[in-house]
Amino acid sequence: MSGTDDTFELFDLRVEAVIPEGKPIYCGARPGDHFELHGEQLHLPPGQSWSIYTLAALLPLLPAKQRETHPNDWMSTDALVACPDPNC
Repeated sequence: MSGTDDTFELFDLRVEAVIPEGKPIYCGARPGDHFELHGEQLHLPPGQSWSIYTLAALLPLLPAKQRETHPNDWMSTDALVACPDPNC
């Protein structure tokens, strides 16, 4: 045994749609739409949905946002993700 502690904590996340006023949105998102990530479980509020393409763009980033990172890591400071649709 090496004696190193390899445990970590997963932070809960709230992911919210931020829609610039007057900009086109083709995925059906509305300002304030959100989901929460508790551990590995994704929770949507009743009656709300998210585009699978938007989720596909976000999913690779979520595990890194759930963990402690170095203060100089861009994952520690950047919180906005662009829409994957180039027309938005």
